[in-house]
Amino acid sequence: MIADAAMRGAEDDRVMKGFHHLDSGDCKSAKAQFDEALTNNFSNIGVRLGLCQALVGLDEVKEAEKTFEAACSLEPGPGYVKSFNRLGIGLWRIESYDLALRAFTRASDINSNDPILYYNMSLVHIVQLQLDEAEILFEKALKLKPDFVEAKQVLEKVSGWKENLADKDK
Repeated sequence: MIADAAMRGAEDDRVMKGFHHLDSGDCKSAKAQFDEALTNNFSNIGVRLGLCQALVGLDEVKEAEKTFEAACSLEPGPGYVKSFNRLGIGLWRIESYDLALRAFTRASDINSNDPILYYNMSLVHIVQLQLDEAEILFEKALKLKPDFVEAKQVLEKVSGWKENLADKDK
């Protein structure tokens, strides 16, 4: 993660420290570093995404949502795909599924050729029992990367899950 920080405005030492704190699990210190860095560069998307990750780690979901909205309003470059993806994973872990999907979608808006993003979106849809949507996204991931073993394995299970849900609805 720290190597990625260089693409996200890490010329500010506070940004590097913030990502270092995130990597070590110290979300409170990370938040403090990112808050400080924002005073210098209010429009730094990398800082906003880092702050959002720290807020998610601190279980401050409402503040994370506001920070996410601010980050999405800025125009990111290709270096931010991993940042949005990592944020989506963090949001998925705390069951903030709608926001996780938005983070993955934002990443795919930047790079629509990344099969991992569609795979991650599929997993969120599975948790929400939106199996048709999950199936479509798994297929999209496999179209981009035909040898994507994990996507193939889960896609094979989706049809069984759909049948089980249909049987329960009867």
